Amino acid sequence: ALPYPSGAALRVRFTLRTDSYYALSGLYVDDIEVGRITGGIPVASAYSLAATEDVGQDLGSTLATAVETDGADSLTITALPVHGTVTLYGSDLAVGDQLDVWMLGYVHYQPDANVSGDDTLTWRSENGLARADSDSVLNISVAAVNDAPSDMQLSALTIDENSPLGAVLGVLSVTD
Repeated sequence: ALPYPSGAALRVRFTLRTDSYYALSGLYVDDIEVGRITGGIPVASAYSLAATEDVGQDLGSTLATAVETDGADSLTITALPVHGTVTLYGSDLAVGDQLDVWMLGYVHYQPDANVSGDDTLTWRSENGLARADSDSVLNISVAAVNDAPSDMQLSALTIDENSPLGAVLGVLSVTD
């Protein structure tokens, strides 16, 4: 638990004692209000994102909304997607990387080539005073696309003259 309740004023007290040849001796005490506690302990949540096979997806607005909803101002990556990569400014992120909220607009997810299905990204939210008790998760659903066939090959390229109807001419192989 936090030592201060949400909404409480965070104050700092400082004491200045002057005692020099050029200044009068004395004691000066003042309280300064630094700010108000907001949000308390960040709360982990689950979020969803729809993506398309072979198409990259910017995660900025999704992550920024998630972190704000969690009551945090930064996150630490705890697990990366298995079927794609997450980058910041084009460089791969790693488990343990900490991102401040202003960096989230530059985070990008790229699914692996020709892979569809479910993927996840998890993080732990923080707000400068406390860290969430558990991880938040972004469930990424990558929709399949109908790829055009490629690399079409027929195993036999010749046909015997007067071959009967229904004769096997060869094996057709196609990569999709």
